[in-house]
Amino acid sequence: MSISPLDIRKQEFRRKMRGYDPEEVRSYLDRVASELESAKAATAALDEKLKESEDRLGHYRLIERNLQDAAVTVQRALDERARAAEKEAELVVRDAHVRAQAEVGVLNERVARLQGDIANLEAQRTHYIVRLRAVVRSQADLLDALEGETKGEM
Repeated sequence: MSISPLDIRKQEFRRKMRGYDPEEVRSYLDRVASELESAKAATAALDEKLKESEDRLGHYRLIERNLQDAAVTVQRALDERARAAEKEAELVVRDAHVRAQAEVGVLNERVARLQGDIANLEAQRTHYIVRLRAVVRSQADLLDALEGETKGEM
């Protein structure tokens, strides 16, 4: 049970002989009541400030929690984007590798075809040289025969 300033002011004491001076007691009780009122007013003001501070602290904690959640969300999004970019890069590299392999295959086929054409052309050249030599020999033989006939007639 607490004593209020009003309780102090209304307090009455019995009078006795040789007791305290009633005016002095009354004055002291008034002063105690005033001090108690001031203390209660200060306590109420401090309680109000404490409540406001706790409310602000709760608000700041909520903001901090929201910022932490946002930071976690942003980090997750960045991690996802990094993973997606890595996968995309891997796909691009794989695709480039497949294209390069296909191009190498096409070029190898072309080289093989060109080598076959070169071999064919060399074989034809050799064949034509052999035929040309045969023609030249037969023409030389013909010339020799004609020359022999002309010497025989002369």
